[in-house]
Amino acid sequence: MTFQAFGVSKDKESVQAMLIATKEMTFFLRTTFGDSKNSAGTKIRINTQGQCQGNGAAPTGWVIMSITILGAHKRKGYGANIVCPILKLRCHLAAILYVDDTDVVHVDMDSEESVEDTHFALQASLTNWGNL
Repeated sequence: MTFQAFGVSKDKESVQAMLIATKEMTFFLRTTFGDSKNSAGTKIRINTQGQCQGNGAAPTGWVIMSITILGAHKRKGYGANIVCPILKLRCHLAAILYVDDTDVVHVDMDSEESVEDTHFALQASLTNWGNL
């Protein structure tokens, strides 16, 4: 649904082709000593998550999913409102994402919070992020 929201063909076949291939693939272990003879997919049936390393659509998929999650997180009110002191330009920043690293930001500059209040606000932000 996320791919379709960003304009991928409305027919389900294009998205389903990628998801079914990912779900039904078998995994082999590759090391310096060679490839494993048995695959994880033959005996263990697991539903994989994510786009899988080496998938040409993985970078785009990561961006689309990240944009969706960030938008939902910001709509819940998490993040930080930052104001440029000179130009008075405003920006709302909820997280900084890069490849496999995420820094979730949550600062409330409009109120003075105790340490406990800050802890609970940060925990609520992290819990929301994890649920998304």
